[in-house]
Amino acid sequence: GSLIPNKGQIDAIKATKILADEGYKVDLYICGKGTDENKLKNYVRVNGIKGIHFLGFVNNLNDLRKNIDISLLCSKNEALGRVTVESMYSHSLTIGTCSGETKYLLDGGRGLFYHFGDSNELAAKIIWAIENIDQVEMITDNQKNIYILEKESLYTINLP
Repeated sequence: GSLIPNKGQIDAIKATKILADEGYKVDLYICGKGTDENKLKNYVRVNGIKGIHFLGFVNNLNDLRKNIDISLLCSKNEALGRVTVESMYSHSLTIGTCSGETKYLLDGGRGLFYHFGDSNELAAKIIWAIENIDQVEMITDNQKNIYILEKESLYTINLP
């Protein structure tokens, strides 16, 4: 991914700080390179936030996704939604912004939403997920079937 303002990595970083301040032990893995990389790393350093891992460019996210519980899609407006579908395929809870294609892919109980720029809301969604494992499992099971409405046609993608 690209580390640029519209991708919302700062939301995830701020939410991680909120969680740490409330006593939750979490690790955040940020993949990609971009113009905001130094700004984001500096924010983490200045605020003393622990558990943030900048991985740079990652060729194969599937290996990383095998070891995570929640995928965050913090982009202001994800047009295509390929990363959303890949996250859903990994069977981790997907939390994304309620905009762009992400909104349609996660609708119908297939994920959780937050508003771009609202790290408090994102942190609250993560806390809810930590405290409601049974409901999270139902959501991740729902992620297996994705229905995409495009104009007047209905497309179904069944994930294994």
